[in-house]
Amino acid sequence: MSTPKPSAATEDEFSRTDHLFSSENTSGGATGSKVSEQYRSALSLLLPSTGKVTTLDALVARDDESKIRAWLAEKVDDVAHPVTDVLAAIPDDLGLPVKKPAPREARPSAQKNQAWSGAVSDTNSDGGTRISRLDLLDKLMEEYEAEKARWEKYKNEIYPDACVAQAEVDAYDRLVSTYAPVVDAKLEAMWTVIVVRGQYHRVRKYVDLLNDGRESSA
Repeated sequence: MSTPKPSAATEDEFSRTDHLFSSENTSGGATGSKVSEQYRSALSLLLPSTGKVTTLDALVARDDESKIRAWLAEKVDDVAHPVTDVLAAIPDDLGLPVKKPAPREARPSAQKNQAWSGAVSDTNSDGGTRISRLDLLDKLMEEYEAEKARWEKYKNEIYPDACVAQAEVDAYDRLVSTYAPVVDAKLEAMWTVIVVRGQYHRVRKYVDLLNDGRESSA
């Protein structure tokens, strides 16, 4: 009776498959997915079949466009980002040559999207707003991109050139070392809401699927 290999040895042999193919030939650099990671991803999709369509992934496999559209247009509870002004922690008297931009105007909650939901938002039993999944992701993404753009624009405007006074350089250093990590953490929190509550990856997956189907039938 042969002795089973240690798990470490098996894992080492499996990881060697990453060197069978070079990702640089197709990606322009060492940024391609490893063979072992793709293999594990493929195994994760091999779920037992019950003979019934019970998940949206199964609907995609059957290309059931109407059910996918219904899921995208289904009303869910509206969700707000944890922050509305990522630059709020930056003091106005930091000594920078450009003033901090004013907070953006909030978009009206739950705008109608005729292309998908076909109706205005409604309310849940607690009085909260309900909007379609597609509208929710669109709203969260719009707010995130607006705050990210404010931050990028502000950094570019206050970046010191070679002729500025030393005091402005010191003020910029204080911003980068003290307040920039706070802003980046707030943006990360907003992105987490998009991924988790806005179901970013799944919604984008099904929208892309519908768009691909529309292009192929054109």
